[in-house]
Amino acid sequence: MTIPADPTPSHRSITTVEPVPSAGSPLRAGLVFLALIVAVGFTSGAALAGGEPQFVLAVALWVAVEAVSARFTPFINWGLRRVGVGAVARGLLVSATVVVFAVQTNKVPMVVAALLTVLVALAAAMGRSAAAQAIDYLRRPPLLTRGLDLDLPPVPAALPIRVLRQHGVEQIAALPAAIGLALASGRRGDDTWGYAGLSVYLVASLILPTIVVAHAVRLRRLDPRRRVADAAVRRLAEIDPHVVLYYGDGPAWQYQVEVWLTALEDSRRPVLLVVRDRAVLQTLPPTTLPIVCVPASRELMRLPLDSLRAALFVGNTSNNLHMLRRPGVTSVFLGHGDSDKDASRNPFSRAYNEIWVAGPAGRERYRAARVGVSEHAFREIGRPQLESLAREPDTVPMLTVLYAPTWEGWGESPNHSSLAEHGVALVAELLRRPGVRVMYRPHPRTGHIRTTMRRAHQEVVALLREAGAAAPLPPQDSPPAGGTDGRPDPLDVCTRRLPPVGPAGPGAPTSGAAARAERARQFWADRPGHRILTGAEPDLYAAFRVADALVADVSSVVTDFLAADRPYAVVNNTEQSDDDFRANVPAAAGGFLIGRDLTGLDELLAAATDARDDPTAAARARARRYLLGASGAEAQRRFCDELDRVTGTSPARVRPA
Repeated sequence: MTIPADPTPSHRSITTVEPVPSAGSPLRAGLVFLALIVAVGFTSGAALAGGEPQFVLAVALWVAVEAVSARFTPFINWGLRRVGVGAVARGLLVSATVVVFAVQTNKVPMVVAALLTVLVALAAAMGRSAAAQAIDYLRRPPLLTRGLDLDLPPVPAALPIRVLRQHGVEQIAALPAAIGLALASGRRGDDTWGYAGLSVYLVASLILPTIVVAHAVRLRRLDPRRRVADAAVRRLAEIDPHVVLYYGDGPAWQYQVEVWLTALEDSRRPVLLVVRDRAVLQTLPPTTLPIVCVPASRELMRLPLDSLRAALFVGNTSNNLHMLRRPGVTSVFLGHGDSDKDASRNPFSRAYNEIWVAGPAGRERYRAARVGVSEHAFREIGRPQLESLAREPDTVPMLTVLYAPTWEGWGESPNHSSLAEHGVALVAELLRRPGVRVMYRPHPRTGHIRTTMRRAHQEVVALLREAGAAAPLPPQDSPPAGGTDGRPDPLDVCTRRLPPVGPAGPGAPTSGAAARAERARQFWADRPGHRILTGAEPDLYAAFRVADALVADVSSVVTDFLAADRPYAVVNNTEQSDDDFRANVPAAAGGFLIGRDLTGLDELLAAATDARDDPTAAARARARRYLLGASGAEAQRRFCDELDRVTGTSPARVRPA
């Protein structure tokens, strides 16, 4: 089975979404931009004046500025390319100065040679640019997979981004031409130097275009777009998934998927993870679930999933519609957490056939909001991913406090995050306490809306670094950058056969969850002191397992931590009294409250130090039953039962453990 051919194959469009590089220091970017303008002006003036040493010096300066710009201010190059003054345009400009300078030699053969050389080099640069676009298209199949052996013939690895963009090559190649023409100028000048310089210029200008064009020709013969798509469809037919976990956003929100990976892996049902952003293929942590990436809506809607019975959704992205349109598929909203925020009672939920909530609180939250969701749409399944949050021993025994503030949100009122107002003071106070280890795990979107949040985050990180905290783990198994946008090459991610669960070898983990847990244990062992958890791993649940207490805001972090049955505190970031705050935020009923002057922190630390000194234990148990419902293995059993119900699957279809 293959995907039907495009009804209009002769009219193909290439859409490139290019990340914007960081502007960095405005002063440095401004100085580099000014230096580039000076270099261009100096080179043009020297070429017109015919000054030999001045022209050579000007071209050398231009080369130096281009190198500095590429290394330290990529935003300048990005901006110039966006306004039509990219590498090719600047290469044309420097080539024009070479011809102008050759004219100043008053030697017609030399001028003709320079003109022909420049024209050939320009044609090569244009060919390289066209070939780079073709490569970008050929290396982006309509379907991409991870965790599936597509059994494809070897595909050439992606070319380095510097080869594809050829940044500054024309300026470097022009330098020997400038030297040669300078030596050939004047009455006593030797023309041999001029022709030699132009020859070097020509050869240097042809090297990278030749490599890029050859790569494009080879890819065209292999036709990876068709081969990868056909192989992916064949493998999907073999998997025959009944359930799809759909994720329509990018890497910034992928934690919404990550919280369900373990539960879906443990279900041992034929589940397929469908994502829409190619970068997510590379940034998701290892998992045993097969993943397919389908960026284009038309390809998703034509994807042959004949046995699909249910689609699970973790977020309310607009492109959910592309999966919701599939007939005969029960749509289920899982969400990514249970909290007292507005997101847990979103009116968009009316679009789904069913809503699976953790406990009675989830159902009642929707009922109180009156968003028009039928009472029959709800199923209480607990939180299956919280089955095991037992306290794990740490390398160096200390009282460990996890501070996990939420982000500023999309303009919610009130702002639930404590980071900007209390975060710095709270972390500083914890660092002053002897025998206390601080783990800081902010929401992945912290500081994306408000600069005050970003500054507070940076201050907290600085405090922890000064106290000896180490940096987080880098992304695992990152493929080299490729493609014309400089991001990981999609075809490399798809065809390199990434190990789904981690490193092989004696004693290696046999599941995605086991691999993640093993890496987390290694992380704690390597970082026995304070910890900054801003990377993808260790995940939030791994942090729960080594935390004695939690300080957080109104968010699903608090609700999930209830499963650990350890003391926690919620920061009252509002003008409400403590009683009113507890009444409006059920998750706060089982913990301490921390006020603006950090009242409540001493009580939290006392309860975390000695369980006998914990007055919130009974209230915490009541909150856990109300918010989380079923717990432990019962939640996983309910989750699997609901999967079987919506898919009409008998337990015999379940894969053995």
